[in-house]
Amino acid sequence: MTYLKDRNRELILLLLEKIKYSGDQSLIPYLKLWEKVDYKKVRAEILKTIDVLEYKKPVDVQAAQDRTESINEALKGSAPQDLLLKCWECSKRFTFTIAEQKFYKQKGFALPKRCKKCRSDRG
Repeated sequence: MTYLKDRNRELILLLLEKIKYSGDQSLIPYLKLWEKVDYKKVRAEILKTIDVLEYKKPVDVQAAQDRTESINEALKGSAPQDLLLKCWECSKRFTFTIAEQKFYKQKGFALPKRCKKCRSDRG
């Protein structure tokens, strides 16, 4: 679960809202693992999510919608930028450039899961 640690915090909080809304209790073990490795604010939100799932508390739908709207608004105006991804094989971080992103999007490919070195070693 450490790969989630350095991600965009607003998107992480949105993900947790969606998990709460789903009511999927099978995610609780993963949330507990994640809670051990993340930062204080995210840990607190993970614990709230676990609490909602375990005790089937009502979800604040309005808060989830507000957060979704604010993130969508923020993403609308954001300029394209290089992404820093983590390789699934060697666990090193690699840059996924804007040009590569455009190429992948044009071809309908998903984000790469391996760095260039691991991809070339594999193929």
